[in-house]
Amino acid sequence: MGGVAVKELGTIPCGATSLRGNDDGARLSDPRLIEHYDLLRQTGLLDYITELQGQIREYEALLDELVEISQQRTLQGLVDAVTGKLLNRIVPARLVFVVDEDSEFPLIRTYCFENMRPVEPFVKVTSLEPFRELFGGEGGNGVAPISFPDISDVRITRVLEPAQPELIFPLAGFAGIHGFVAVSRKVIDEPFSERERRHISRLIELASISLENNLHHKRAITDQKTQLYNYSFFRRQAERELDRIKRHGGSAALLVVDIDHFKRFNDSHGHLAGDAALRELADSLQRAIRSEDLAARFGGEEFVVLLAECYTDSVWGACERIRRSVERMPIVHEGRELRITVSVGGALISREQMRPLDQVIQQADTALYRAKMEGRNRTVLYKASLSFVGSVYREALCGI
Repeated sequence: MGGVAVKELGTIPCGATSLRGNDDGARLSDPRLIEHYDLLRQTGLLDYITELQGQIREYEALLDELVEISQQRTLQGLVDAVTGKLLNRIVPARLVFVVDEDSEFPLIRTYCFENMRPVEPFVKVTSLEPFRELFGGEGGNGVAPISFPDISDVRITRVLEPAQPELIFPLAGFAGIHGFVAVSRKVIDEPFSERERRHISRLIELASISLENNLHHKRAITDQKTQLYNYSFFRRQAERELDRIKRHGGSAALLVVDIDHFKRFNDSHGHLAGDAALRELADSLQRAIRSEDLAARFGGEEFVVLLAECYTDSVWGACERIRRSVERMPIVHEGRELRITVSVGGALISREQMRPLDQVIQQADTALYRAKMEGRNRTVLYKASLSFVGSVYREALCGI
């Protein structure tokens, strides 16, 4: 075998494995490499093959990381996946993720880590504009990381100083800069090697692709003004819930929530105050419903809510919880504290009284109209018999 005895194979470096590059330290398995081992070592090609094997392992690991990161459907899941992958290779003393969710109004989220453990944010970023200027603003592929000591813009250095970063990596997509990742020196207080920098860059590039896809999907199903789901997404989910009830039974309810005298509110306080009221109402809705329920903006000052697995008494209680939370909700605008009220109309859904979604919405809307006629700031539930129940004062029934 080319002058290399079998017993001598034990002295061959573990790096000189098959072209696939096994991680278990296996000896040479390709007969051609074994046959020409001495020649490969003397010419330096053995080191080159070993380097290629290492690159193959890196790309295989990168592919695994791509699959895991691309499967994330939430921003928190994406951040957790990236930090987990970083922990496999390096442990920076501090790490900061900053993402603009790219809504109609600035919605910047900051995630901070110390020794790769989540902590309360120790930096506060209110605008990404300085960072977009830093990275050129256009986004796309090939936006390189920047060394923090090379940054002279005090708008950036002052904000990021608590993070003590060494490198700033852009979260760049084809739509522009969506955020950045600031990475400090390693816990052992060593700078990053060129290989480690390359690994972090690749990981952040994968995160950027996944982030942009998630943002596109979120924009497609979200009302930008309120950050609730939009009506088209709500309809799809409501149709699925009706199909589920048809097959498996159970019940649900659909609510229509409308701000009372909203035009008068806008005329008195201005449309910016009206926008603030819409956002506050959306937040109040989210707090008032369960995680399995669904709230969306119907249009204008109207909202819709789908309550899963609920019955008459619990529906009434949910409606009143929504109405009262809005009634108590302050709207702070330009130093003034403003108030609004809502009227709520609801329609129950069951397998025994199944009907098309449009009819359910129409019935909830009819109940809403009755609530308006009875004086507003109240709840009315629709019944198939066309009789109505509902009064803001029926606390004994709903138990709240």
